[in-house]
Amino acid sequence: MAVKLSISRLSRREKVVVGLMIALLCVYVLAEFVVADALTNKRVLEDQIRQGENRLMEVRVQKADYEEVTQQIAATRARFENREAGFRLFSFLDRLAGENGIKQYIEYMNPSTTPIADSPYKVSMVELKLSGVTTEKLMAYLHGVESSRNQVQIRRLAVTETGKGRRLVNAVILAVTLET
Repeated sequence: MAVKLSISRLSRREKVVVGLMIALLCVYVLAEFVVADALTNKRVLEDQIRQGENRLMEVRVQKADYEEVTQQIAATRARFENREAGFRLFSFLDRLAGENGIKQYIEYMNPSTTPIADSPYKVSMVELKLSGVTTEKLMAYLHGVESSRNQVQIRRLAVTETGKGRRLVNAVILAVTLET
């Protein structure tokens, strides 16, 4: 027996109920497939925006770091280029020792150079031992080395006390710079 549906045979109340059911079904389908997908896509897009903002902040931090390093390189290059013509670390340290009145306290000065691979520069080092010098003269000498415009740095400093009442010390200093 075949069931034949005919809307015309339904009563008004039944027609309203069927219409409401169809409308409810349409709203459900619309909510399930259109609105839910839109909300899911919105969350995905918000996550992508947040990730993009985080990457942008990282790029800004890296840009600031790069600019700072670039400025430091430019300043170092300018100081390096403004160094005395024909500068040599050994002669600079020897001359500075004479100016500070500690030349007579020098036991030895051992120079060495190490080339830097793929660079026109080489690392120049001088190990210097001072014996029986006062701490004031040593400090003045170290200040002269570090504050010169010649880009010289003290890489190592070992100080031992030798004199009892006169505050005398022995010092081994390793001074380093770049040379061409």
